[in-house]
Amino acid sequence: KNTSAGAVLIASTRPQLGEFGGNVEASYGNFDTYMARGAVNVAMGDNAAFRIAAVKSGTGGNMVNPNGGHLNDSDDWGVKAQLLIEPADGVSFLLIGDYAHTSGDCCYATYDAIAGPLQPLIDSLSIANGLTPASRDIRDREAVINPITINRATDYGVTLRADFDIGSGTRSSVSALRRFSLFQLEDADFAGSDILDLDESFRSEFRSQELTYAGEIEGDINANYVIGAFYSHEELAMGRNLRWGTQAQIYWDAVFGASSVPAGTANAVVGRFTEERMGGTVRSLAFFTHWDFEL
Repeated sequence: KNTSAGAVLIASTRPQLGEFGGNVEASYGNFDTYMARGAVNVAMGDNAAFRIAAVKSGTGGNMVNPNGGHLNDSDDWGVKAQLLIEPADGVSFLLIGDYAHTSGDCCYATYDAIAGPLQPLIDSLSIANGLTPASRDIRDREAVINPITINRATDYGVTLRADFDIGSGTRSSVSALRRFSLFQLEDADFAGSDILDLDESFRSEFRSQELTYAGEIEGDINANYVIGAFYSHEELAMGRNLRWGTQAQIYWDAVFGASSVPAGTANAVVGRFTEERMGGTVRSLAFFTHWDFEL
């Protein structure tokens, strides 16, 4: 209501009491892109139902490696389970658990549209590594990276929602815990040369609690309202390591050798040269209310 053009609320399909059924969907496209998903709803007596949904998707990669295979591929899957219990009129409990995982070597295979002055050097370093350089024709969609990149992410959580009809309104409680982690090994020079690589990690643990009461007032003044409170606590941990590769010294000597800076100025010793560790804690507390009046 407080946005200029309204808002979009996306809600997952809840378990349906007294029903048994499901659905399945699959698709396949170019670059070996695929997706398969389905869901099943199972009634558990008159007052409970269980629903589970799963998805599997991925792609074979949209860039060709002239040394074999494809690059920028991904493999993803996820599952979500929900248990709905309504023990009495006006009382319901919904327990939700979900888990998702993604892996691949996305997205460091890129095409150099314009070759720079150091492209011959990069190609020679790639050849020295036993790799065939990428084609200069953009239509071939070729790329070479070293090392092969890794991208892994895990996301999972659990939520408990409880609703109670009290008076002319409903009191709701939503308790949630979510954890997310990411690890990436990146070819920071985006080429078949072994100059610079790095790895990055990110981890988040998020807890939240929301309490609301939504009701209506009827009579001379008709209104509906929401009164609530929200609290969250998040712990963050991040890190990054940068490493010079086996050809970093050769590369920098060539760069400085072509300028007025004497060769040997760079000291690109093979191995890690910088390490970053970052963290943080975020706490949030909010009290809110919203009223609609019909005059």
